[in-house]
Amino acid sequence: MVTLRARFDGKVLVPEGPVDLPTGKLLELSVTETGFGTSGSPAAIAEVLRSLEPIRQEDKEEFERLIEEGKLPVNYKGVFDEGER
Repeated sequence: MVTLRARFDGKVLVPEGPVDLPTGKLLELSVTETGFGTSGSPAAIAEVLRSLEPIRQEDKEEFERLIEEGKLPVNYKGVFDEGER
């Protein structure tokens, strides 16, 4: 028995990766819908990202501005360092 993960593109099943099946043989498949795949899997994350709307340029610029605004100066003193000598 072989488990094959594939997506249906409207006409054919497209495997998620390489498959080792005999060419030209008639195969019987049982199809089960898995939703977005295993939670947290790369395929699930990619599916969610594809479903998002594109980020507006204004939002990107605001996000970058907030990152710059929130930066703190570098502190080379370690947590366990004692006072200045």
